[in-house]
Amino acid sequence: MNIKTITLHCTDNCGSSLQSLALQKYLEDQGHDARIIDYTPGYLKYNGSFLKSVIKSVVMFRDVQSQNRKNRAFYRNFLRITGENYKNYAALKEAPPKADAYITGSDQLWNPSYLCGKDPAYYLDFVPAGKKKYAYAASVGKAEVPQEEKDLIVSYVKDFEAISVRENCTKQWLAPLVNCPVEHVCDPVFLKDGDYYRSIAKKPQDLGKYILVYLVQPSETLDKVLAYLRKALDAKVVLIYGARKNCDCDYHFRDVSPEEFLGYIDGAAHVVASSFHATAFSCILRKQFTVVLPQHNTVRIEDILHTAGLEQRIIRPADEIGAGMLETVDYAAAGEKLDAFIKHSKEVLNSYCEE
Repeated sequence: MNIKTITLHCTDNCGSSLQSLALQKYLEDQGHDARIIDYTPGYLKYNGSFLKSVIKSVVMFRDVQSQNRKNRAFYRNFLRITGENYKNYAALKEAPPKADAYITGSDQLWNPSYLCGKDPAYYLDFVPAGKKKYAYAASVGKAEVPQEEKDLIVSYVKDFEAISVRENCTKQWLAPLVNCPVEHVCDPVFLKDGDYYRSIAKKPQDLGKYILVYLVQPSETLDKVLAYLRKALDAKVVLIYGARKNCDCDYHFRDVSPEEFLGYIDGAAHVVASSFHATAFSCILRKQFTVVLPQHNTVRIEDILHTAGLEQRIIRPADEIGAGMLETVDYAAAGEKLDAFIKHSKEVLNSYCEE
């Protein structure tokens, strides 16, 4: 089957790039001709803020240039993208790529707090009449959704064949409002296993034993977590991504590619993250990890940890910082729960691709 997917494949976020790849690779593994629609609206290039993007490009000129080169190499080497590039919705609507079926997802494509969540492209509004439209692991990213945002989403998806979402809470409110099946499924990165990701990972330089920190906002909780782990593990602290140092670290690498992101996680003695995908890859690569929840949109991380039975990996500001973080993650039990969830998710996705 000829399948076109649309997602956030061209941002500087490693998780977004890797989930794009995972969905494409899984569909190819099932024998389908799958390509990612090369949709690159300007707000993605500037991450929603032209001014902040310009400031970042000036302050981090070398790192930004380096990361852009690495990202272009990743797209070229790993992603199968449509030949035509669409820089705005009007162009996509006027001449959409041909396919037997179209799939939107994953990432927070349907979160109206971001520009992508208000973009009709990510609700497949450009798809010609009569063609099949599906969502796989589309994420609203938050538990509390204002009524006007629910109305927006429902208005766009009324003609979908089937919908699957990344958070169970989204399924609960969306299912009664649409006339198609709604399922709770895993993020696409779980469709491929740890061996696959290790096969494409780039190992970092020899840093010795290290604790990896990714996308964690500065806080007293983070400082306490790292101080405890640094002493208990006798390890250095490596921070990746971000323009500024959000913590006391020994190394800060700002121009990390998706392959390097995987390598840093796989090589870490412990991962500390506020990111959904860093949490997901910690599970996939069977790492010891601690989650310091972000200030907003925590449900996406809490949902997958609840599914895996690993809620205890979350450290909250009121929690006591101590030996609990060093308890070995029980991946025998968590693996069984995740495997069952992944199996269900694959069955859902496979049903979208039946001739």
